[in-house]
Amino acid sequence: MTGPSFKINLDKNTGEMSQPSFSLRDSKVRGSADVMHLEGKQIYSFEGASYTSCPAGNDDWLLKMSDLELDRNTQIGTAY
Repeated sequence: MTGPSFKINLDKNTGEMSQPSFSLRDSKVRGSADVMHLEGKQIYSFEGASYTSCPAGNDDWLLKMSDLELDRNTQIGTAY
């Protein structure tokens, strides 16, 4: 995950990143968002997100959602 700024509270494992771009390890999945919220070590929520498994530079299909939550503990993602 990359972005221009990231604020984190290490004691609470919470934080916020503006304009993140992300890719999932060992997968072709990638995306971006307006804002990412870290809600514990393994839970990420995104506002204004996009998600695809197309190669970079080729967005043949692209999901856009207002909210996306990825729970790495349960391996479940939820989008609205």
